Amino acid sequence: MSTLAINGTSTSDTELDSRKPHKGWTLGMASLGVFMVALDTLMVTTALPVLRVDLGATLADLEFHSANDRSQRLAAIGKATFGPRRVIAVERQEIAR
Repeated sequence: MSTLAINGTSTSDTELDSRKPHKGWTLGMASLGVFMVALDTLMVTTALPVLRVDLGATLADLEFHSANDRSQRLAAIGKATFGPRRVIAVERQEIAR
């Protein structure tokens, strides 16, 4: 029986084999994310014709605001993931092009 040192502690082969990967959780969380994106797309697609009539907007106006909303959400996710300084630096580089 061999041992493996992880963070200064010794772990045997049987202890490593007894740990089960969380494949079910990974699949569940990925499926939840896909479901949320699909639900968001369905709601926006359903609401756009009603918004166009109620607000008197053109299709181009609705497309712009819908795309702008999605890009703001992606920027917020990027800032949470990579940090605001890095995202702002990349945005400045893109604007300068």
